[in-house]
Order: sequence, then structure tokens, then C-alpha cells
Amino acid sequence: MLRMSPQKQKELAVEEFLDQYEIKFEVVDAAIDLRTMGKNYENNLIPLTDIAKGISAQLGSPNFNPNKIAYWDNQPKIMLDCPIDKLMIHPAFQRDVSPKGVGKICQSYDNDIPGVVKCIKHPLFDVFCLWEDHHTTQTRIQVGFTKFHIQYTELEPIEGETEEQATKRMIQKAGEMFLQANWKNKRLLERYDRHMVSVETFQKKACAIQKIADACDVNIKRASKNAGDVSHVKHVYDVYELKDPFTHQQGTYMPRTLQFMRSCYPKQKVDPIIMLCVGKIFATTHLETMESLPPEFEDDLMQLLRSIGSAKRIQELIKASYKKHFGGKAADPIMVYSGLINLLNKKSTKGWMLGAPNTYWPMEEFDV
Repeated sequence: MLRMSPQKQKELAVEEFLDQYEIKFEVVDAAIDLRTMGKNYENNLIPLTDIAKGISAQLGSPNFNPNKIAYWDNQPKIMLDCPIDKLMIHPAFQRDVSPKGVGKICQSYDNDIPGVVKCIKHPLFDVFCLWEDHHTTQTRIQVGFTKFHIQYTELEPIEGETEEQATKRMIQKAGEMFLQANWKNKRLLERYDRHMVSVETFQKKACAIQKIADACDVNIKRASKNAGDVSHVKHVYDVYELKDPFTHQQGTYMPRTLQFMRSCYPKQKVDPIIMLCVGKIFATTHLETMESLPPEFEDDLMQLLRSIGSAKRIQELIKASYKKHFGGKAADPIMVYSGLINLLNKKSTKGWMLGAPNTYWPMEEFDV
């Protein structure tokens, strides 16, 4: 009998899992595409057990049993309405607290968000030490809470154990849980995922950004592959956050910037650095001269950029010129923004009144 490799077993398990679905979706180690998976269900509501079957298939254990409850009796306990005087902090696993952080949470505090404080019960005393959620708990204290719902791990006392030994055992367990929750097993939310979740949960800024991008034929992606794709989500937000000097509104320069990028390089991915720097030219010039640049400026800038080459090549040449002149580098947006302003002042015959560059250098390499 031929033995099947683990990889082949996994592939067959995933294939069997997907057979039941009319609309197929990606099932890989890094992620199962729940957005597409949800299209197979009424109201987009996916049972957790179905997702668990997909995870088990990818992990190579397709015999998922939803009735398996081996850990049920040993899970952390829940206490409702724990009085505030029973909640403690041990600085070994909660090393500091940020008043600024608490203040920031207070500004956006929403009492509708469920909150269960994670604690560990001291083996010898009737108190509970927070190992997670400290800043959120302090926020709730600021707004008037005196009781808290807590979920706590309980360590059994050991006969003859000293207070020092019991405390050390508690600290070790709390540290293990803290590191697992915040470092070892945590999947960080990438900027792309944060943006997409914000769009799909109707967050105002994200929806405005997505609407502008869609209207300008720009696709915000996890990884840029095709013409019009952009994957540097932070710089997309940076362009949106450039403010009109009169109205102080965000988003003013984003449509113009994205339309320019698509017109200038219709067959290329959207270069995020050039995109951000073009947006800054529009915004900084408006701020410093109190005049918006006319449409003719875009024609002049487009002609200049195309005469040099692709957006990637323009970046490389400007950064190389900066490094040659100054002997080192600055942040990419600073070098490229200043380089574009210097090039326009050097090459254009239109005499544009532009915002000032962050720094000036002669850029002799572009004299040819």
C-alpha cells in the first residue's frame, strides 16, 4: 500500500472540505478567506464549527469533532461584579501604566463594547491580579465603574508553600499567559486588514478613502500586482489626511492625486511614495501660497515624470542624487518630495509658484 505524504493528505482534506461549497474560497496556512466563504451562507453568518473544520483540514486533522470537550472543566472561571478592592496589579507582569494611554481610551470610550478583565487569583489571598486589560480597566474606573466582570485562572494552593513561593508561581503563570496572548501566538492586524475591516464595519474615514479610491480606479490591495494597485495602506491614509488650509477638511487632495497617478502611469502599479509626494505638492503649495495649482500644472508635471521614466526609476534617481550630495539618506518621502520640487523648479519653464522643499540640492545628475 502506497503511503501518502502529509502534504498530499492536507491537500485532499482541504479539497474534501471545499467540496460542500458552491462558491469556492482560499484555504491556506496563512488565512482562510472568510469574506468569500460567507457568500455560501444566509445573511453571511458562518457557524464557528464550519470554520473549525476548515482549520482542521489545513492543519492535517480532518476528523474534527465539535463535541470534544476535554478542556471544559479546567478553563478559567468567571466572576460577575467583582468589587474593585479585590483587583490588584503585580508589577512583575504589568510593568507600567500610561496615563496618556488611558486618556486616549477615555476619549473614544464605548460602553457597548464587552469587557471581561483577565486575571490570575493569588494562591494565598482572596485577590485577583490583572495580567491583561489594565488600561481599559483604568478607563472604566475613570468613568465611574466600581465592579468588574472578570475571568480568572486559579492556582491550587500547595501545602507548606511560603508566600514568596506562591507569589513566584503566580508570576510565572501570569507571565506565560501574557506572552502567549500578546506576543507568541498573536496575529497582528496588518494595515490592509485594518482598512478592510474598517470599510466592512462602516467606519467613516475608511469608507471615504475606499470610495475615493474606487472612483479613481485605484485598488487597495494586500500586495500590488496589477496596474492601479496600491499596497502601502499607510501612505494612502497619509494622502487622505492632507488638510485644506481654509476648511481644514481631510480628503481634499486625494481624488486629484490618485487621478494624476492613474493618468501618468496607466499601465503601472501606483507607486506609494510618488503618490504621497504629489499629494504633498498640491497640499503644501495651497498652504504656503494660498492658491491651488491649476490643471495645467498636472500636464507639466506629467511630462517631466514621463521624460525621466517609471515612478520606481524616478525614486531611485532622486534618492541616489540626494545620497551623493549629502553623503547619506533621509526618509524616502522627504527625499522624493524635495527632489520633485527641486526638479520642477529646475526643469519647468512655466514658473510655478510651489511650496518649499524640505531641503535643496542642485541635482546636477538631471542636467543632461
